[in-house]
Amino acid sequence: MKDRITISIERKAISLADSMVGKSNIQNRSQAIEAAIFSHFSGAGQTKAIILAGKKPSHEGIMETLKNLESFGITDLIVAGGKHNEALFSLINSHAKLSEKATFLKEEKDVGTAGIVKSAENLLQGTFLVIFGDINCNLDLRELLEAHTTSRKVATMAVTMPKNKAEKVDNIRVSGNTITSFEYNAKKPTNLQNAGIIAFEQEALDLFPTHGSMEQEVLPLLAAQGKLGLFLFDTSWKHKG
Repeated sequence: MKDRITISIERKAISLADSMVGKSNIQNRSQAIEAAIFSHFSGAGQTKAIILAGKKPSHEGIMETLKNLESFGITDLIVAGGKHNEALFSLINSHAKLSEKATFLKEEKDVGTAGIVKSAENLLQGTFLVIFGDINCNLDLRELLEAHTTSRKVATMAVTMPKNKAEKVDNIRVSGNTITSFEYNAKKPTNLQNAGIIAFEQEALDLFPTHGSMEQEVLPLLAAQGKLGLFLFDTSWKHKG
């Protein structure tokens, strides 16, 4: 539900709002101001990021991810390495600033990508990111978070269109900025590919099992419910797994 209000704003602020139109699914000045307000009160500085090892953590990808997170003011990390615990933890610890506020989750047994995120539930509040450590990409996290906030979806998946046919493994169907169906490791993949970076709201954790796959259980369910948003980008992306 929306209310119509009248407010006085500095011309410079209006110009900044207008500069946001056309980006991150923002179509007009009102949406730009709304996105800025949501971004301020649930801002990136308060957003936590969960870094999952993936199939094979990439040193280059992890370093790029840490640099990206720091540049957008996201300094609270939760790190889960699975069978790659030591390798991933070592990479995170090599970053003096981010390692100070990092929480390391060591899996004694494999609980899957959904299970490890679920185990961090008491550490999460509001919007959080899940980032796989076996990717290397140049993605504007602030634009992703702004698009997620504007969409009011429970989750928003960063999606890319890889040129390498071997990297196309998912079947993703969309309508506008909504993912309507998602199949992981599909027999008939589409040109759209999960980029391994997803923004979630805390309520999404109700759908996470204590043992299972986020890609095979949680994301398809969110898509079927119309609660999974799309953030399409065309900057560099590579899967290292």
